Amino acid sequence: MAKDIVRAKRNIRKMQVSQSKLRSVAFRLGEITSQIAIQNAMIVTTRALVSVNRTMPAKTLQSIMNRFERENMIMELNGDTISKTLEDIDDDDDEELLEEEENELVDQVLLEMGLELNKKLSTVKIPTLSSANKINHQKLSNKKSSSSSLLSTSSSFKEDDDSLLEKRLENLLSEKKN
Repeated sequence: MAKDIVRAKRNIRKMQVSQSKLRSVAFRLGEITSQIAIQNAMIVTTRALVSVNRTMPAKTLQSIMNRFERENMIMELNGDTISKTLEDIDDDDDEELLEEEENELVDQVLLEMGLELNKKLSTVKIPTLSSANKINHQKLSNKKSSSSSLLSTSSSFKEDDDSLLEKRLENLLSEKKN
């Protein structure tokens, strides 16, 4: 029986060695299968690259890529320039809008001043003009016609308020007469 036990232990060791060898072979077989799959993928990739090289040489492809890179840089520079220009235009538009609003406000104030003056003038009685006064009035009317463009637009802010009011008064007087 002792011989049988020793034989059984020897057989168990042999079986364990055989199992480890079988596992090693299975692992090696999986590794070889993976390498074959990689090799097949590389064959397909190589064939694809060969066909690409036949249709388009590497130098042509390189020149296309270089041209694309240059055009891309130019487009980025143009985009930056355009965005800066648009920002400048927006700033200019804001300034123009502020100037227009300022002009409208000044026009409105001048118009209100003219309306107040018209109300005051409607209550004032105008004396009849003598012949000498009529000549002076005609001279003022001639001056008024040359300055009527100034009165119609209030963009001539260089004149002082008094002269503007005097011209408006002359204009109103001549309108009332006619």
